[in-house]
Amino acid sequence: MQFCTEKELNDLDIVQAYLGNPFKEPGKLLTVTGSGGYFIEDVTLPNTLSTDIPEDAKATIQRYENGIFVLFNKSNRQYGIMLAWNDMVSLELNEGKSYYKPIPFLPMWWLLKFGVKHNIARNIGIFGEYRQEPLQLHINLGNNRICLYSNGFSFTEKRAYFKAMSTLITVTINPKE
Repeated sequence: MQFCTEKELNDLDIVQAYLGNPFKEPGKLLTVTGSGGYFIEDVTLPNTLSTDIPEDAKATIQRYENGIFVLFNKSNRQYGIMLAWNDMVSLELNEGKSYYKPIPFLPMWWLLKFGVKHNIARNIGIFGEYRQEPLQLHINLGNNRICLYSNGFSFTEKRAYFKAMSTLITVTINPKE
């Protein structure tokens, strides 16, 4: 694990020396290397630099050949933590709970009455018939953790992003349904 100051974040020599090149899927022209945005739930790290990371900062994750780069941003101030694959014990992605409250005679209600699966009918829901709690991402670093959360509606995309890492590190994906 290596902490980056704001000046080191954009220095490709430092980042590539520790994490290698940005991840590129073989045989594909375009590869997604970054994840969507996250909010900080809890960050417990051994270094005092982690206390400088504001609690209400936003986080993104970038995948490299030898690990991931967790970037934090708050009011144009940036912080970063480079994590090699051997620094991490596991990644855990948990889907938030889904709530269905169909209103009688509206489209979602009819679809559920006719036996359409919830994960299809929820796309038709209106007026708050479907609600999704935030998903949680836990990066376990042994005695330390980085806990993040994000919009629950993006679970499918984030599941695909982290599932691709499962050959390099233990990735646990817990869907609620």
